[in-house]
Amino acid sequence: MSRRMGRWLGVVSSTPFLIGCAAIFAISLGWRAVRPQGEWREELEGHRLGAVELVDHEGNEFTLPHPSVIYFYTEDCEPCRVTGEILRNYPRTSRIPVFAITREGGLPSSVVESLSSTVRMVRLRQLTPAMNIVSDVPLLVRTDASGAIQNAWVGVPDDTRLATLLGPS
Repeated sequence: MSRRMGRWLGVVSSTPFLIGCAAIFAISLGWRAVRPQGEWREELEGHRLGAVELVDHEGNEFTLPHPSVIYFYTEDCEPCRVTGEILRNYPRTSRIPVFAITREGGLPSSVVESLSSTVRMVRLRQLTPAMNIVSDVPLLVRTDASGAIQNAWVGVPDDTRLATLLGPS
């Protein structure tokens, strides 16, 4: 084995290098896009979100109020874009606020402005253990007054699913 190869193996096998690689891999996983047809996520019902710290597109920090409908999305997700359009055009029959949450920088200002009358665009101030519920996007969650999840839908919702999520409280 050459001296150069021995040094490379020493670097690669070092603990900090492996921890760094693992961190990069974990960060790159993030929230993944799902197939458009979607499904109910009954296993999330009853899960309490607790205090979720958010920042809106103007930099205002606040805690997510309950009850609310939460739309988790990522910018590079085509089903998320479609779901955002559906939410923007869906007639509201409830006073429960709707929040679109991303871990990323957020949507372009033109999209924020187009959604602002029906959906408040925000991002997570920090990841909390409560956000472990999000593995696939788009994810729509309705919470009750205590912050417990009542319903959760992953995928592009149709009118029936939206009526369940956004309907009167």
